[in-house]
Amino acid sequence: MSDDRPPISFILRSRFREFSLAADRIREERHSAPFTVGRLLKTHNNWAALARHPDIQNSGAVEVLGRIANEALNSDPQYALSVATLAANIAESLPEGVYPVINVAQVRSHAWKDYGKALRYVARVPEAIEAFERSATYIEPYGGLMHDLAIVRFNLAVALQEANRHAESLLLLHQCKKIFRDYRDARNAALVTYTEGVLLQRLNKFREARETYLLLLASTTDITKETLASLHQSIGHCCVDLGDFEQAEANFLRGIALHRELGQPLQALKGELGLGRLYLRRGDYHLVVSHLRPVRRQFIRKSLFEEAGLCGLEIVQALLLQNRLPEAENLARKIVHEFVTADLNSRAITALAYLAEAISTRKATPDLAHDVREYVISLRATPERDFELTRLRALE
Repeated sequence: MSDDRPPISFILRSRFREFSLAADRIREERHSAPFTVGRLLKTHNNWAALARHPDIQNSGAVEVLGRIANEALNSDPQYALSVATLAANIAESLPEGVYPVINVAQVRSHAWKDYGKALRYVARVPEAIEAFERSATYIEPYGGLMHDLAIVRFNLAVALQEANRHAESLLLLHQCKKIFRDYRDARNAALVTYTEGVLLQRLNKFREARETYLLLLASTTDITKETLASLHQSIGHCCVDLGDFEQAEANFLRGIALHRELGQPLQALKGELGLGRLYLRRGDYHLVVSHLRPVRRQFIRKSLFEEAGLCGLEIVQALLLQNRLPEAENLARKIVHEFVTADLNSRAITALAYLAEAISTRKATPDLAHDVREYVISLRATPERDFELTRLRALE
């Protein structure tokens, strides 16, 4: 019986030619895409329609948009999200048969990973988890993309922590660290170690978390400047919870300075917010107000209304501790208005409105402002969670 299948040598030559032509095409797209993408982003307002523009229906455009989105994360996360959304839409509509299947899978995976990162930066955690999971499905079948898959799963592990799915996060972190070590990727392995420290911190194991950070800081591992900045800010937060205010302030200031050197104003602002928390715990209530008011204004300018509200609640707590009730009520009502205008979680708005009303009737305590803040933060992980009214009822 004859075998009509082509010889293996023919198949290999055909595959080689396919990948060679694809490589030439991708190089050409990478060369032209930066100019084309830049021009179209400046001249088009309807980005949903732009995703169908023939000049950017290619992998080079998706790659450029991914770079733009990642560069904007720490300065303008809302813009980063818009760009990443465009990239994911283009990746999904890439023409069939133009690239090898593995290249299409990789492009789509990267686009959904970038989209997930942008969602996480604007606190849309459940959606970010879905995006990372989708990113992983594209490249899971390809053994040669294990390192890419580890990076996606690392980002998923970070998002899972923010959703309080700690056991799942820890398992993924262990898997990712092994792969990074197998690939001799010391920088990403160090980033996993840092994230393990963050998990300890989320579990209120502040001493163990700080020890993890300090050991990483003292190691000879190749740590990026960005990771170094994050390490200092995380050490600062641990020190606040451990009552070591002097070390907390020193580490916050170092982290803020590094983030500014890196051109990461959003991360620097988060460090400033940490300083405000330090001043509150230390009892410097006047300093809390004067320090955090300009920080809050910066969050508002960046359209980060949830972060602005959380910052404002720290100020409200400090004002209540000083018995500056009219100022506290006025700020609480402003935060309610901002959340309503930004169409944020209705449960958060209800809790904030309750706080404002409690202040106006002189029933609010500083602890109530703290509870409302913690509740708003918790909604990032569990958007349907109801507010526990035990402390509120005790005031009635």
